[in-house]
Amino acid sequence: MACDCDNEMSAQQRAGLVVWLLGRGHAFTTLEIAQIAGLSRRGAADMMVRLSGKLPIVCEHSRWKLLVD
Repeated sequence: MACDCDNEMSAQQRAGLVVWLLGRGHAFTTLEIAQIAGLSRRGAADMMVRLSGKLPIVCEHSRWKLLVD
C-alpha cells in the first residue's frame, strides 16, 4: 500500500499516517512502512522504534502492528 504522497510530509504526518493504518488493523514490514511514509528503510525503522517506546506498537515476525484490547 504505497502512498501517492510526495516527500513533503512532516515527521508528524509520516508517523500519523502509519499509526492510523496500524490502528485500522494493518501490519507492515519496515520496508513497507518506508514506502508508505516516503522514508528510507533505516528512517522507517528509527521511526517505529521511537513510536514503540510511547505507543503499544510491536514488531512480531518482522511485521509491525498495534496492540489493541
